[in-house]
Amino acid sequence: MNDHFSVRAPVESTMHFRLRVLLSVLFLAVATNCVDFCVKTPLYYIPRVSTDWIGAVEYYNRLNMRLAIVDSQEKHDNIVELIKASDVFVPNATSVWIGANDISTEGTFVWLATGQRANYTNWSVGNPNNHAGREHCAEIAYQSYTRWTWTWNDHKCDTKLNLICEF
Repeated sequence: MNDHFSVRAPVESTMHFRLRVLLSVLFLAVATNCVDFCVKTPLYYIPRVSTDWIGAVEYYNRLNMRLAIVDSQEKHDNIVELIKASDVFVPNATSVWIGANDISTEGTFVWLATGQRANYTNWSVGNPNNHAGREHCAEIAYQSYTRWTWTWNDHKCDTKLNLICEF
């Protein structure tokens, strides 16, 4: 068993899973009258899965999806609203992996899916800080006890968090 990845693929086929996700997103788009929004931006999905960052990347690569790229304030705000409306939202503390990391070059965060530098960022005060030399993966975090209000934090990649993906 691979220790860094504990999420198992569902019993259903990958195609069936992707179809269910797509239909759910399309239903949401029609129900909320956001067809124009959904056509112009990526489709996001927040599963009820907690895994480490690398595990999330592996899992979603198999489904032809990727961890979300948050490259504008508008996308950030949209993703935050989706997280707040999802089943993974916890009022005191919610953290969700996104697709940026500085694994290759410390301090230079790039989007794994594109290799592009993360030019738009929304780091919390004092971050990224590479605490203890072990924080290389980006999360969006809301933590009432730290006053992080949907800001980014660099975190240990082996921490199990929820995630948001796009396709």
